[in-house]
Amino acid sequence: MKIGTISVVLVVLVLCFLFVANSAIAQTCRWDGASPWCNGSCGGGETEVTRVSSIPDFWVAPYVNVSPPFGAACVLGSKALCCSSPSYSCRWDGTAPFCDGSCKAGETPGSPPAGSSSGMGCWTGSKKYCCRSASPSAVPGTVRMSLSIASVRSGAGKCLDVNASAQKNNGATVQVWGCNGQPQQSWMLVDNTIRSQAGKCLDVHAPDQYRNGGRVQVWDCNGSKQQTWAFDGKAIRSAAGKCLDVHAPDQYKNGGRVQVWDCNGSLQQSWKVQ
Repeated sequence: MKIGTISVVLVVLVLCFLFVANSAIAQTCRWDGASPWCNGSCGGGETEVTRVSSIPDFWVAPYVNVSPPFGAACVLGSKALCCSSPSYSCRWDGTAPFCDGSCKAGETPGSPPAGSSSGMGCWTGSKKYCCRSASPSAVPGTVRMSLSIASVRSGAGKCLDVNASAQKNNGATVQVWGCNGQPQQSWMLVDNTIRSQAGKCLDVHAPDQYRNGGRVQVWDCNGSKQQTWAFDGKAIRSAAGKCLDVHAPDQYKNGGRVQVWDCNGSLQQSWKVQ
């Protein structure tokens, strides 16, 4: 092959790579759950990005008003924001005829959609349908912008805060503190998790998640129940049905303890996202 031909081939390969990389960003989202009795759920090949019963006041245009439309608020239940990216989120692993399929780090085995073909059949071994887990970068830009949270403020006017010196450590204390705009008070809502700027997830100490006074901390994001939260009016509810709560005697003090407690609509369970 001549040098000129090799150059042309390389250019074509680079252009193909850029096209695929661009296509991989394409993603569609929709709200599932019809008002007033919402019971949203995502289908196969979709990822639940977040779940709310009404649009929080910190979500701004163009996301809320243009695409996808949220519609009317729920009287009961909640709507799920379901996103799919079929061009790149799932793939078959294992090459025929001697297949030895396995999923890579960051992927989990999934159920292929009806009509999906894995190509030639295997003589030995098997193929696996692998799907990449969602991450903030996998969410469309307008959605990601809307999910960014500058601060989470308590009813007493304090900010949800991670102990600054330990904010990158598993088990770091979550407290309330005077709002100061520092990284330890910056949060993002992704995949029904509340993530700190240090990349940790708001987490209830697992053995305590069903107990009043259960400890709230930050931990590596792992998709567990104790890291799953939902906004419900002014309350922030855990998957165990408790509400994010500030220890009442300390709610006006820096360092006030954050815990979970039976939901009761009190000031210490009232939060505003700004």
